[in-house]
Amino acid sequence: MKFTIKTDVLKNITGTLAKVTAKDGLGSVFNGVYMEVVQGKVFFKTQQVDFGVQYAAFVEKAEDGAVFVPIQVLDGVVNSLVDTVITVSLIGKKLTVATHTSSSDVYILEEGTKPVVEGPDGAPSFSMRREVLIQGFKNVQHAAAESAVKPEIASVYVYTRDNSIYFVSTDAFRLAESRFLSDDATKDDFDVLVPIKNVLKILRVLESVSDTAVRLFVREGVVYVQTDNVLLWTNIVKGSFPDYKNIMPVEFDIAITVLRGDMTNFLKKARLFADKLNTLSLSVEDEKTMSLEFSNETAGVTKNTIPVITEGSIDLFPSFNYKFVNDTLSVITDDRIVISAINDKAKPIMIRGSEDTSFTAILSPLLDK
Repeated sequence: MKFTIKTDVLKNITGTLAKVTAKDGLGSVFNGVYMEVVQGKVFFKTQQVDFGVQYAAFVEKAEDGAVFVPIQVLDGVVNSLVDTVITVSLIGKKLTVATHTSSSDVYILEEGTKPVVEGPDGAPSFSMRREVLIQGFKNVQHAAAESAVKPEIASVYVYTRDNSIYFVSTDAFRLAESRFLSDDATKDDFDVLVPIKNVLKILRVLESVSDTAVRLFVREGVVYVQTDNVLLWTNIVKGSFPDYKNIMPVEFDIAITVLRGDMTNFLKKARLFADKLNTLSLSVEDEKTMSLEFSNETAGVTKNTIPVITEGSIDLFPSFNYKFVNDTLSVITDDRIVISAINDKAKPIMIRGSEDTSFTAILSPLLDK
């Protein structure tokens, strides 16, 4: 096996694969990369228990063959190189990685450990632009549960309805929904639960390529994500996502329009003044002002009043974990946001952009305040 490849191309591939496998702590079969040269193209394959990925790249001076090597070692070698072109060749039981000024030998791993990353058959279940899949996952990943005790919420719920694709996550204290209009002609709706840990891997892989289109295939408990140069798969979480549409508030007593920057600037004080519960206290002073407050027994109290536009009124305003609010504001791109609330300190609030309503956050209150 032998091939010549541009250094920046190989660095991008090995760097991404090294990061994808770095925290698994599994055996060599899961921490290696299987490289196979076939007719002027090299395929890089890695596999974990519930996730696999394959890169494809055109190469020069190619000789067909295959080898299995530790990805962390290979990436360490490749990442140190400064020449623009790399020649990779299999000599005996060593993989030689050479440039004009450097040469390193990487010992190969045991044979017979080829990762299984095979392409799905048939037509895709859904097609979209790569940017949509990336943005959809990024918009809601912060709200997914971290614990694996309830895998159905330690995931991102992806489904299609009415010419739109939705990305939803919740940790039972907050919910994030991001909606995108679809230009796909696929008529059959689908819904899947993608484990949050694999969502992060999918994002890392997709952000490493420049392909424009993504095709999703849902086959027997597996989701395949395919671009022109990448194929990856992840197991689907078994179970049902909460029926969130039926529990989301639809009527509110007040809608408060506020500059996102005013809220963001105040939240910068949280590091100094927030209490152990990260409590952000809100209150509507009058039709044109809203009060935001942090209070800490050790540090003190800080309070700001900011201009707002209100529709409706309430007497009771719940308190919230400011980190949930901060995560929400980091996703919304509108200069103005709308906070909708019910006149009940035990009820959640809804936050959206004032113009772009494709992203919705529902935040549960802190009942200890």
